[in-house]
Amino acid sequence: MTTDTTTELGTISRDDIAAMFASDSMTLHHLPTHLHRDGVGHMIRVYLRGGYAEPHIWTAREQRLFPQTHTDTDRMRTILVASSVMGYGQDGEDAWTTAYGDPELDLACFHSFYDVARRQTIAGILRPGDVLSLFWAADNNTEILRDAGLHSDSVNLIVRRGPEKQLVFRVGESVGRDNSARMIRRHG
Repeated sequence: MTTDTTTELGTISRDDIAAMFASDSMTLHHLPTHLHRDGVGHMIRVYLRGGYAEPHIWTAREQRLFPQTHTDTDRMRTILVASSVMGYGQDGEDAWTTAYGDPELDLACFHSFYDVARRQTIAGILRPGDVLSLFWAADNNTEILRDAGLHSDSVNLIVRRGPEKQLVFRVGESVGRDNSARMIRRHG
């Protein structure tokens, strides 16, 4: 896990970027407060799959880039990030927002993607020292979606490069019913 206490939360390293290039999948997380470990609950995880039949022999580079074992056959790297969530009200106005660690709204947000092109595009744009954060938007619905009982949720990856440059990428969007498969869910 990249948790150097001398750098800002979400600051990425050369190895973080290399792991994104080499990964098989990526997941984005905003965990509810009761699931935080040591005050940490918002992260980007990249995974390297070793196969499904038997344990894989990992190279030294793979072990360095993916230092955590995920299952018997997979490895992963965790990049801790700041994360915030905003939800819209019935008329499209901001109904609620939450920042990192806000105990008022216990939200769980999750998105995964497996396509190589998107992961490598993100990794190709990043530079060591960039600061990553996640911004989730819930219920960005049209009248048609509301009438159908559906919810439109999305997640943006925000890349801050230096004091003045900020890049924003929409990396996920989901439209569906309010159930356990929804991208952004309320707990409690």
